[in-house]
Formats: sequence, C-alpha cells, structure tokens
Amino acid sequence: KAKPPVQRDESAASSAYFSADEPGRSRTTSETEQRESATENGETRESAYFSADEFVDGAEDESAAQAAAAAEADAAVAAHKREKKRTRVIEELIASEKSYVASLQILVRVYIAPLRAVADAAADRGRIFSHEDLDLIFLNVELLLKVNGDFLAELEALEGPARGYAGRAFRSLGETVLGAARKMKGCYTRYVNNFEAASARLGKLRALRPEQTRYLEANEVSLEASRYLEVARSHPDAGGLDVSSFLIMPVQRMPRYRLLLSELLATTPDGHADAAPLDGALAQVSEVCAHLNAERRALEQLAELRALAARFAEEETVARDLVRYDRRVLREGVLVKARRAHRQQRHVFVATGVLLYAAPDQIGPAFRKLALKGRVPLERGTRVAKLPDTSETRNAFVVVDARGKGYTWLAAGPRDRDEWCAAIEAAIGAVPNGDDVLIAGAPHAVLASLPSKPIGRRRMLVQRGA
Repeated sequence: KAKPPVQRDESAASSAYFSADEPGRSRTTSETEQRESATENGETRESAYFSADEFVDGAEDESAAQAAAAAEADAAVAAHKREKKRTRVIEELIASEKSYVASLQILVRVYIAPLRAVADAAADRGRIFSHEDLDLIFLNVELLLKVNGDFLAELEALEGPARGYAGRAFRSLGETVLGAARKMKGCYTRYVNNFEAASARLGKLRALRPEQTRYLEANEVSLEASRYLEVARSHPDAGGLDVSSFLIMPVQRMPRYRLLLSELLATTPDGHADAAPLDGALAQVSEVCAHLNAERRALEQLAELRALAARFAEEETVARDLVRYDRRVLREGVLVKARRAHRQQRHVFVATGVLLYAAPDQIGPAFRKLALKGRVPLERGTRVAKLPDTSETRNAFVVVDARGKGYTWLAAGPRDRDEWCAAIEAAIGAVPNGDDVLIAGAPHAVLASLPSKPIGRRRMLVQRGA
C-alpha cells in the first residue's frame, strides 16, 4: 500500500536553513541578547551599589550624631561635677571663715580686752601689763577681726535663694573675695612682720618662774603677767589653748586662703563673672604668702644664728653681732692665723658683713665652748687676695679691712683657699647699703604708729575701721 507523501514545514526548514547556513547571524543574536542581559544586570548592580553608599552615609551620620550626643552628655556631667565641687569649696570657705572669726573673737574676749583693762588700771594699784607690751604682742588683732568679720558677713549675704546645685546660688562672689583680699593685704603683712618680735616678747613672759626676781629690767612685765596668762588659758572659751596658739592663726590663715582660692578658680569656668576677680584675689593673697614665706625663712635663719651664738662662751656678745636679719653664715671651718711670731689654729665663721674667729675655751664653766678671739668687719672697702706660696707659707690669703689692717690665713690646700676667698668676697658683696638693718627682736618701725591708747579709745578706732 503506497505511503502518502511527507509535507515539509517551510518555516521550520527556513529556520533550520538559516541556523545551519548562517551561524553568524545566530551568534550575533545571542551576543546581543547577552549584552542586553549584561546591561540590565549592570544597572541592577549599580543600583545596588548606590543603595549601599546611601546606607553607609546614613550609618556614619547616625554614628556622628551619637558621638556628639555622647560628648554633650559627658560635658554636661563634667560641668555638673565641676559646679558641685565649686559649691563645696565655697561652703568650705564660709565654714572655715566662721571658725577663724570665732577664734579671733575668743582671743579678743579672753586675752586682749582683759589685758587692756589691766593696763588701764590706776598706778597705785600696780600695773601687770603696759600698753607697750600689749601693742607689741597683739599689734592689730582687733583690726584683723573687723576685716574678717566684715568679709564673713558679706559671704553669708551672698547665699541666694534655693536654686542651682544643692539649693545654693552665690552671686558676685569674685568681687567680694577680691575686695576682702585688698583689705587683708596690708594689715596681714604688718601682722606677719611683727610676729617674730611678738613671739620673742611672749617667750620672755613664759620664761619667768616664781624663783626669779620680781623686779625686772625696764620694758619687762612682772611675774604676775605670766601667772595671768595661765589663768586666762583656763577660761572655758579658750578651750585649753594658750595665747600663742591664737596668735599663730592669722599667720596660718593666708596659706589657707591661697589653697581655697586656687581650688575655687580651678572649678570656675572660663568667662564666668567670678573668674577675673578670683584671679585678682589669688594674686593678692599669693603676694602676702610669698612675703610670709620669706619671713619664715628669715626666722629660721635667725634661729640658726642664735644656735650658733650659743656655742660661744660670750653668747650674748656674739648674739648681738650675729643675730640680725642681714646676717647669713656662708662658711664655717678651721684656718691657721699666721703672725710673725707664731701661728694659731682658729675656728672661723664667715657671715654677711662679719668674720668671727674663736678658739676652744679651756677654762671656766664654759669648757668645751668657743672663746671669741676677734672679729673682722667685712664692710664695703674690705679686700681679700691670695698670696704666693713660699717655703714657710703655703695656701695663704690675706683679708684687709676698710681701715687697712690685714689678717693672714693659711688654708688646708689650694681648693680650700679658693673656697674661703670666694665666701669672704660673697660676704662683702652682700653687705646692705646704709644703716637700715633691723636687729632681730627689736620693735619694728610700724610700732611707732601704734601709740598706747586706753581701751575705750581703741574700741572706737576699731569700730571706725582705723
């Protein structure tokens, strides 16, 4: 049975024909499709890329905002802590000022006022204390009490209504402290200058004992003065503190002010209304403290000079020569004093303005002390020179005073000679000009402006601020 003829699909054949006979066209079409697909994919990737950048930028912005917020929070905490500390310092300043003023009031009430009344006693009843003694010992304590009492009243008036940290506000504190510092500078400097002389006079009062004579030299108080001071110490308000414990308080107060003002200034923000006045007040107080420190060093040097004078059998004579504010020992040691007939070993002290030489005291009750043999004034015009070595004198130098008298000394060696010559030259160069040197323990010139006054007159002057 014959099979029917197969019909061909022209489109399929055509497609097959082109596919088989024109492979380049087929490939071209495929590459075009691939490129289009790649382009679409690239756009997709580029879109994804921009989305990632936007995400990173957003994350960075958020991180910066968080850091700024954290820094702002830290700054707020630091400011709160600083204000908290500042408030504590102010409260400590007020509290310590209250205690200090109370102590000055006790000093006036227990010691000064009764002693002034005793000094005002009639001559026929006897006078235990004189106004001159009290002027030297207490000087301007009543004025200090007025200045600090006013300062305390101003500080307490500055405590404002309940606002700010711990319910306190302090207005115009800087100006108040600066004004008080200006007032304190002069009166506290005078007090510090007089403190050594006051302590020396008080020491003489305490040194008295019942077995000592009841009739003392001029300007000294009687034995009853020492007993009176002991009775005043037992006053309930005194708290067992003797008068010297109260007298040292003004000296100690200035360093305390400097510490408190330094802390207060450190906790006061820049640009604060109190910053500039507090800085000025700190400068005023620091100047007084610097003077106080210099005075303390001078007192320490005086104590060393007194100890040196005590090594001599002629202690009082040496003390009058050595114990001065302008004296400072530069060198001490052993030299040989050369003379034509003989040589003598001497203990030599070089101080500013004077050279003392001594020998061990071999006789008398002052055995083992030094016996003063002579002194050489090291004043302007004194010369020192090294001498050439000879067969008999080696390491020698000569000191020629302003009147032309020479003193020849032999040192232990060349270096020792050089050091002695340098010390003597320094002692000559340190001599002050003029005769304005104060003798330690003598009343200062400031006492000339403090004549003795009856207690009523003094009270009136203090109330006026004089």
